[in-house]
Amino acid sequence: MVRGFAPKGPERTRSGLRLSIEALTIVTEILRTPGLRLAAVEPPGVVADSVLFVVDEPSDSIHVVPLLHALRRQTHVNPVVIFTSAAARETFDDLALMGSVRLRPEHRTLDLGAHDATERTSVALRAFGAILDEDLPAVVVLVGAGDATLAAALATAKAGVPILRLDGGMRAGDWSRPDEINRTLIDRLADTLLVSGPTEVRTLEHEGTSTSRVHEVGNLAVDLLDRWRRRAEERAVWTRIGVRPDDYALVVLERRENLADAERLRAIVEALATTARSRPVVFAVPGWANPQFRRDLRPEQLRALGLVCVGPLSYVDLLSLKLRSAGVITDSITVQDELTALGRRSFTLADTAERVATVTDGTNVLIGHDPADLVLVDFDGAPTPEVAGAPIPLWDGCTGIRAADVLVSNYIFERALGVEV
Repeated sequence: MVRGFAPKGPERTRSGLRLSIEALTIVTEILRTPGLRLAAVEPPGVVADSVLFVVDEPSDSIHVVPLLHALRRQTHVNPVVIFTSAAARETFDDLALMGSVRLRPEHRTLDLGAHDATERTSVALRAFGAILDEDLPAVVVLVGAGDATLAAALATAKAGVPILRLDGGMRAGDWSRPDEINRTLIDRLADTLLVSGPTEVRTLEHEGTSTSRVHEVGNLAVDLLDRWRRRAEERAVWTRIGVRPDDYALVVLERRENLADAERLRAIVEALATTARSRPVVFAVPGWANPQFRRDLRPEQLRALGLVCVGPLSYVDLLSLKLRSAGVITDSITVQDELTALGRRSFTLADTAERVATVTDGTNVLIGHDPADLVLVDFDGAPTPEVAGAPIPLWDGCTGIRAADVLVSNYIFERALGVEV
């Protein structure tokens, strides 16, 4: 393995030779065809390069799975997935079946224990350092802004292994939030950053990141959405919980500040009870929060307030509810992305949005941080897909293909050719 490998874009000139995107595509197809592989590219005894994917939070899988699916025919890539919790692994397994192909990469699950942010980062740093000491991968792929993801970035940088960052360049502009700190530091440590749009490109450029390291590829969450949308429509989960399509408000909260703080959670529920007087409110509780949620708010209390509590739900079942809701109250970046792609309104319980395009060009409405403002949400003014604005460029369901091309051309293709780096 090569330490300190510096990524080069597909337009980089080497010894007077400039490789075009078209040329790379042709060569990639040759590499994918066993009978046409060039001996000089894949000589006998050469094994596939390992690519390490880190999945820290359950939502990270929504971005990792489409990329792994796009890489499944790359016989010279050996994907290895590192999970930092059982919850992250369960979500990945839920998503890993795409079409008729089940992803079965090598994997490891780290038991980091229940620690505070500082201790979790420290434990994860040692664990990833040990993994990299065993075998240096060609590249480490990181997504999200979890504490263990930051630890993985630090360990990888210290080991001299390149980092490919998914969903880079997102900023909420709020340094009081730990995930904002993590997200910014991970971006700074990355060698190559894949971003969803021009806003993220400008953010990174403003922070001093060279544009040669940034690739605008689109939104991986939209790939997964496109693949599962028809199945989700067929599920019609709303019928199972007794609500009418396009009539109910859906609540999808993920942040610990909203679900783990009992006092704040009660304030959110009290505000939602006002909404429940005029339309059904379905509260989808994530798996990690379910025990504490049920302990702080008993089911009979929620029913008395007019709230329907469901969950934990699979990705497809939750998507089914999103498809036919009157609108979604959320704090999740992924939900904001999905609702923008669907042309349905999301109402975000925050003052800022990490993905600015969902507000400026999408259907995301910021309602502020105060739970009391939830009573002001106007579901009757929410758009339907027929009147939604034009989709955001590159949010077309093909992001995984573009991301895979960047990974292969920057970290696998040049190594296979024996180019000095």
